[in-house]
Amino acid sequence: MPISFIALDAYARRYGIEGEAFDRFHVFMTAIDTEWLAYVGKEDPA
Repeated sequence: MPISFIALDAYARRYGIEGEAFDRFHVFMTAIDTEWLAYVGKEDPA
């Protein structure tokens, strides 16, 4: 299951990531999460 926007938003709020920095953070974390989920999916086909 991917990391939810709500979780990313809560993290960003806690650490003061706002505006354009949040936009970059969201894109970056979504990309990392997508790759992680693909990797885990290959490791455990069940």
